[in-house]
Amino acid sequence: MLSHTASGNDNIQARVPTQVEPIANLRNEVLLCKQGQGWLRIVTNQLQDQFGSPYAHAGIYMVDTLTFGTNQLGLGPGPGPATTDANGTWPDTYGDCTTFCPSSGQSVATQTWTYNGAPLPHANVITYKCSSITIDGY
Repeated sequence: MLSHTASGNDNIQARVPTQVEPIANLRNEVLLCKQGQGWLRIVTNQLQDQFGSPYAHAGIYMVDTLTFGTNQLGLGPGPGPATTDANGTWPDTYGDCTTFCPSSGQSVATQTWTYNGAPLPHANVITYKCSSITIDGY
């Protein structure tokens, strides 16, 4: 049997889910649709801990909420919930096909996340333009 006696200098670091960040682009291209045109970006999102490392657990139920500040493109809520795989990742789609494109307008949203119903402290900023979509500046 192993035992450990804690001293005053021992630190325990518990990893906790803190943020969602895109780690790969699957598609990043012009989008044509009935409403007009715009941009499509499909990414692999990853749940990460407070150290920026993957929180690699399967079956975590992720839900995002978009709150628009500037909304010159007339956008609404995004695609909805997803469940993580064993790497803490899932594909996510961001798009802005609208009759307002092409234009120089943009829509900026704050994206908040919950994991299994608990809120994450980090919110993403998503900027939608007719020729690009950035998530936290990337």
